[in-house]
Amino acid sequence: MLLGLAPLLLAADLLRPGRVPAAVLGAECVFWGLRWAAQFVAFPPGTWRGSRLHRAGYAGFTVLWTWIVAVFAAALFTR
Repeated sequence: MLLGLAPLLLAADLLRPGRVPAAVLGAECVFWGLRWAAQFVAFPPGTWRGSRLHRAGYAGFTVLWTWIVAVFAAALFTR
């Protein structure tokens, strides 16, 4: 919950130059990047190939984690 509240409540502060905002954005990138990687490791194709609903969920969550990592990385490297 804290990883979601910090960007929502402190977005302007996270985009300012400084070590603390960079550390928070970097931690968010690492956390969500690991979650993105877990999408491919923890959920092998055999678990989601059986039905259209599972394939759609797998694809949807893959896109979601990719988008989240991209947003935090963009915020980290363009501020």
